[in-house]
Amino acid sequence: MSDTAPLTPQAIPSWIRVRVTEGENFKELKQMVRGSRLHTVCEEARCPNIFDCWNRRTATFMILGDTCTRACRFCAVTSGRPTEFDVGEPLRWDGVPPMFAFCDPDGNGLEITQEVGS
Repeated sequence: MSDTAPLTPQAIPSWIRVRVTEGENFKELKQMVRGSRLHTVCEEARCPNIFDCWNRRTATFMILGDTCTRACRFCAVTSGRPTEFDVGEPLRWDGVPPMFAFCDPDGNGLEITQEVGS
C-alpha cells in the first residue's frame, strides 16, 4: 500500500499562458514569406514563439528549400536529402529581415554564405 495520495489535476496558472496576437507586423511578414515562396524554420518546425518573433519582424529562413539534412528528434522540420536547389530563392529575400539557418553536412556553407552576401 502506498502512502502517497493520488495527484489531482490543477488549473494552469494564468501567468504561464501566452496570448497569441497576430499583429500587423505578423500579418505583413506572413504575407511576404508566402508571397515570396520562402521557407522559415519558424513555420516548418511549428515553433510556439512564431507570433512573438514575427510581431517583432524577426524570422529564421531556411535556405535550400523546406527540407533539412539532419534528423533531430525534437524538431518538426521535414528531414531528408533536398531534391533541388532553387537558385532564384535568394532574390526573393529582398525586404525580408535576414537571419538564416542551414545545416551543412557537405561543407558548402562558405560558398552559400558568399553567394547570399553578394
